[in-house]
Amino acid sequence: MHPKEQEIRQLVQAAPFVPFRLVTSSGERYKVPTRDHIFFPPNTDEDGIPIPESERAQSVCVFSRGVRHRFLFFDAITAIDVGTPEVAH
Repeated sequence: MHPKEQEIRQLVQAAPFVPFRLVTSSGERYKVPTRDHIFFPPNTDEDGIPIPESERAQSVCVFSRGVRHRFLFFDAITAIDVGTPEVAH
């Protein structure tokens, strides 16, 4: 598992959940205000067999207003701002 994926999964699974932003190498910031706003690719295939690391998706999907969403590659995520005031609103 990519180190960024592991770090983000830990944030999403934390109790209580604390909002955060993913910052990309382009400077864009993507809010993750709740667990419902982020989606990880599965660790197994449709038959329940673990997917080899070399075949796993290297991105995460972040949802915003309505149907708007973005796929972010883990290698493009340069920082994670946890509990920033802009997210907590």
